[in-house]
Amino acid sequence: MQGEAGEERRRGLKPMKNQPVIIIKKRRGGHGGHHGGAWKVAFADFMTAMFAFFLVMWIVGQSASVKSAVAGYFRDPGVFDFEKSTSMVPGGQKGILPEPKPGSSDHAGDAEKLEQAAARIRQALGEMPSLDTVTSLEMIERLLKAGANPNLQLKLLPPYRAVGADRGADTMLSIGTTPLIRAAKAGDTAAIRLLLAHGANPNLPQQGGITPIMAAAGLGSSNIDTRGSLKTQDQAIQSIEVLLGGGGDINLQDKQGRSALHGAAFWGWNDVVKALAAHRAQLAVKDAKGFTPLDYALGKAGGQGRGGQGVTVNQGTAQLLEDLMAHPLTAQRSGGALD
Repeated sequence: MQGEAGEERRRGLKPMKNQPVIIIKKRRGGHGGHHGGAWKVAFADFMTAMFAFFLVMWIVGQSASVKSAVAGYFRDPGVFDFEKSTSMVPGGQKGILPEPKPGSSDHAGDAEKLEQAAARIRQALGEMPSLDTVTSLEMIERLLKAGANPNLQLKLLPPYRAVGADRGADTMLSIGTTPLIRAAKAGDTAAIRLLLAHGANPNLPQQGGITPIMAAAGLGSSNIDTRGSLKTQDQAIQSIEVLLGGGGDINLQDKQGRSALHGAAFWGWNDVVKALAAHRAQLAVKDAKGFTPLDYALGKAGGQGRGGQGVTVNQGTAQLLEDLMAHPLTAQRSGGALD
């Protein structure tokens, strides 16, 4: 003990006297023993058997040509190696692909065959022009003339990384979105006219209740969106005019009770607000939380950024709405402009 005390003094430590001895027992983490893996093997065998069963059932339901092709593969899995290919079954035939001509290599004529196949595909598509030169509007027209449904709606929500620069962008283009809603969000009046001419429904909403007119007026958009981010007020107004001409309802509300006027007031789009008012949009309509377009102009419904951040108060729009509500008939007669 004296030796230990001297060592502690030499190291600058105070000697400990009559200190209790503390023994710490540490248990290693784990599951308390091996659980066994026999069930895993059994489950894997079961799943393999089920896959094989369903594969057999699929083959049974196929046509004679498919069954013949499958049988040919199992007779000779090396169907792409003609020189080395031999039957796996005594008396069996060679692969399901045609035998190469004597003296020709496996790759002879491949380029010509591919070109012939491409020619057949082009003919089937009606001589589709090169994607390097065809415009998106021409492609839409070709699809519509070929019988594409203009009211087809998205059945799945696109992954976040596929709809914008980051998560949370373009969330309005969700399940139920139609081509007309997409065109209206971008203010693409040419596409809107084309879709309407082929039977697009101007009042068909997406899952949140947003219609094409609402999308054109900016409802459901944010400042991080990539689709329609460069749309001007003039383009929005033109889109709304075309949609109204095609039977669109200016006073429909989405599932949150918001109208097209809520969207225009939210962005401070005075010209769009005037245009909507001229078409008898309800000026004091309330959403599900009791907010009017005036409240949206004042930033009470949240901001234009991700998750409602970045509140902007559009005082000029708020004053415009107050004036319009004070003189609604004058606004309608003058196309939204007040004297």
